[in-house]
Amino acid sequence: MKLIEFAVKRSIAIAMLFLGIVLFGAVSFPNLKMDLFPQITMPYAMVITNYAGAGPAEVEGLVTKPLESALTTVSNVKGHQSVSSQGTSTIFLEFESDTDMDYATLNMREKIDMVKAYLPEDADDSMVMQMDMESMPSVILAAYGGRDLQELKEVIEETVLPRLERIDGVGKAELGGGYDRVIEIVANPSALSAYGLTNSSIVQAIAMDNRNYSGGTAEDAGKERAIRVMGEYNSLNDLANLPLNTAGGGVVRLADVATINDVLEKQDVICRINGVDGVAISITKESGANIVNVSQAIAKEIKKLEKDLPQGFEIKTVYDGAKYILLLVESLLNNLFVGALLALLVLYFFLRDIRLTLIVGLAIPISLISAGVLLFLNNMTLNVMTLGGLALGVGMLVDNSIVILESIARHRTEADGHIADGKLLAQVTAISGGTESAMAITASTITTIVIFLPIVFSDGLASMFFTDFAWVITFTLVASLFVSLTLVPMISSKISEFDTPVSRWTIIEKAKDKFASAYQWFLNKYNKILNWALSHRKKTVIGTALALVLSFAAIPLIGAELMPASDEGMLTLSVELPDGYSVEQTSEACFKIEDIVARQSEDLDTVLSFVGNGSSNMATILIVAKPLDDRKRDIWQIADSMRGELESIPGVDVVISDTAVSSMMGGLSDISYVIKGDNLDELQKIGDDLKSIMESVPDTYEVTSSADSSKQELQLLVNRQKAQQYGLGVYQISQAVRAAFEGTVASKFREGGQEYDIKVMMPENLSQTTADLQSITVTGPTGVSVPLSAVAEIKVADGAVSVSRENGSRMITVSCQVLGSDLKGVAEQIQTKMDTELFLPDGYLIEQGGSLEEMLDVFSDLTLALLLAILLIYMVLAALYESFIDPFVVMFTLPPAIIGVLLFLAIFNKTLNISSFIGIIMLAGIVVNNGI
Repeated sequence: MKLIEFAVKRSIAIAMLFLGIVLFGAVSFPNLKMDLFPQITMPYAMVITNYAGAGPAEVEGLVTKPLESALTTVSNVKGHQSVSSQGTSTIFLEFESDTDMDYATLNMREKIDMVKAYLPEDADDSMVMQMDMESMPSVILAAYGGRDLQELKEVIEETVLPRLERIDGVGKAELGGGYDRVIEIVANPSALSAYGLTNSSIVQAIAMDNRNYSGGTAEDAGKERAIRVMGEYNSLNDLANLPLNTAGGGVVRLADVATINDVLEKQDVICRINGVDGVAISITKESGANIVNVSQAIAKEIKKLEKDLPQGFEIKTVYDGAKYILLLVESLLNNLFVGALLALLVLYFFLRDIRLTLIVGLAIPISLISAGVLLFLNNMTLNVMTLGGLALGVGMLVDNSIVILESIARHRTEADGHIADGKLLAQVTAISGGTESAMAITASTITTIVIFLPIVFSDGLASMFFTDFAWVITFTLVASLFVSLTLVPMISSKISEFDTPVSRWTIIEKAKDKFASAYQWFLNKYNKILNWALSHRKKTVIGTALALVLSFAAIPLIGAELMPASDEGMLTLSVELPDGYSVEQTSEACFKIEDIVARQSEDLDTVLSFVGNGSSNMATILIVAKPLDDRKRDIWQIADSMRGELESIPGVDVVISDTAVSSMMGGLSDISYVIKGDNLDELQKIGDDLKSIMESVPDTYEVTSSADSSKQELQLLVNRQKAQQYGLGVYQISQAVRAAFEGTVASKFREGGQEYDIKVMMPENLSQTTADLQSITVTGPTGVSVPLSAVAEIKVADGAVSVSRENGSRMITVSCQVLGSDLKGVAEQIQTKMDTELFLPDGYLIEQGGSLEEMLDVFSDLTLALLLAILLIYMVLAALYESFIDPFVVMFTLPPAIIGVLLFLAIFNKTLNISSFIGIIMLAGIVVNNGI
């Protein structure tokens, strides 16, 4: 090849080229961004629309359905789901994997604008959000200490959050927990009635009085100046002296008909850190920012903040996403270094010459540096996949150089007697030996590269995660091919003799002799086995085929899962109490859970509890374990030791999940089934039957149904005829009820640079029971007040917490977790019982979901990728050999490789997962490579 001849004759140019690559790599590698996963644009979007006061059924009919009809016309929508809950409609859309999500979200907003006129007038504007993996918190901090939670929260809001959000790369910092100051206006019902006033009239008066107004402009000293009427309250006395116009034409002060209280509002979310009340700070990085740099900058800022905070305040880092990434990077880099070292050691014993070993060994660092340069130029990050590709590629980097060097050495031996000039001999044999093997190593490299083409250009989860992996392997192999075709012949041409030098260390010579003897013994044995195989061809083929068939007996022993388990040192407890429980009651239940968790303290570092997270009867507890070296148990053993006690707490459902790599893919249950139909009662009945079936199957736990969540509600049936006699409508009645039981925020009170709600409400002892609801008075436009019981009937009814839909059909989800890793085996047992014990009425169907569905989809995609890879390998070999038959000599080495795969997975109790499947695809290229 002319490239080899050029490399040998232009050695300085080649040396300068590789020196430039190394220098560029030295600059590129430190500037590579680090992340846990590749920068993936997930093909998902979410639309959230608030419709305050509406129940799930009303939200579904008035908001969700019109929006679904519009959004399904957006291009490339693959499917959609919706959840209609109290006052909120949430719609999830899945797009085709190659969709431009920026354009898709823009298109979604246009479609929503088209149906906006058909939505309820008091529904809020819809929020359209693109869902991606970078929206998850990068760092979670906990703050505690000080005199009280209000002071703590104010200090965090005024001092900590602004400084954190100014850090380069930080997207937003959100606060959870703590108390809020509120100015309560507690109305006196008797006084209101006496003066003909209502809560609504107080709200309206405050809203109009506590404002600054524009008064136009005026001429002053030849200049035009704006006129402002300053009406905002400077003190609570201004609020107390607010004049109210009575029904009789008089005026009373607000303080005459209501009590003004400066209090702390009841907590909607309670946050505890290791049992101590506090607040949590969730920090999300900007899209594309380097999480490691952001994390380090946050840590530096916290150290500065600790000096500026009042005495007694503490800030603790609960979760740091960069910490796991750095541990992973360190582990992979260590593996890469050790792998390269072992490869060089093995090479040395085979080549028995340190010079030749170093020539081949140069392929490793230069190929890796070249791959790093390509990563930098393609704006790719150092993550699980790219580092894994570099580590796995180390073993293949020296193959091409070994073949070239062996060919050069053989040519030198053959030509030694014909060319006396040592320098000329080195040049001639470097060119002839390299050229002879160039086609073979090019072919073997191409066959290894083409196995990744189907993954790079396919759709789905496997393509999203392994595209970077495939590119890195490709980069390193192309770099190693270039090194073997240029640098190896060039350096070989500078070595006049290939005689094996004698080491000065006797121990090394003895080790080399021992290795040579062992290798010769192996060659003799192999020679005998090979001769026997060639003499007994039928027995060899039949024996291999039989071994292949028998290896399939190991399949039942091999579990299957989506992603291999990874101990990140974190657990999440999702806690749910029956509907109707208050935040305080949920907090009491969480104290019991925290006591159980505290018994594992020898292995734990931090326990962070969020009570009221999403609903008053729900909580989330984040458990952070000590570093792996400082604890005796892994995260799953800790979970198992708590599970029995947690399940024994009456009336409390606790779901334990680890925050491993797989949870980054949606936090899916191991196995779930979606039941679709029209009637919610029938769906719930089918769901209960399926739940019983899943609970009866061994190795299932935490079986849940979305239909289990239901609540009782008080429904007010308005008698429209009676209401109209008093000039009342449903809206006025609903506002009166809401003002009495929930209160109404009339305005804001500003003090010391902070804003506090001014909330008008009824006395607490008159807004708690059903009797209080009946006694609420509603004032009509004529000024006549009537009790609510005169115009409405109160009825207790069961209602769904939410109504879920998928692709237009109502649905419920029944799901479970699986002990062990054999998802497929457990799912088959469930399916067998469903076929015999579960009856589905006409119009109802069950679809599979959860991690199992994702696993089957991924395995299907990877199987297709493997078959296409094998086809591409055959096409490459057929083109190189110019024969349709000869490639099968190499291709027949593929089936026996399955024997080792199945046996080793079974023996070492490993699962078939997305990573091991990629290993099988890689193995296909390696086996063919060896065959070539």
